[in-house]
Amino acid sequence: MNTLKTSHAKGNVYVWTVTDPQVHLTCDSAWITYVNKGSVTAPNSTTGPQPRIWLESAFMQKEASTWKILFFHSTSVRQP
Repeated sequence: MNTLKTSHAKGNVYVWTVTDPQVHLTCDSAWITYVNKGSVTAPNSTTGPQPRIWLESAFMQKEASTWKILFFHSTSVRQP
């Protein structure tokens, strides 16, 4: 999270949209996979937004009525 905060402070702009979610739920656990499509625009960019795609997943567990993320993974997908 600190890396993202530092990047924002430098003027980078991130835009993303979650697509293709696949959610699986049991009584006290859940996991999700999805495609995160977006872009990154650097400050003073002359080329505009740079497209990015990530495949992401998370595993969550319910503890005392609160969902906790126990695992999160993000993999950058090769750009076209």
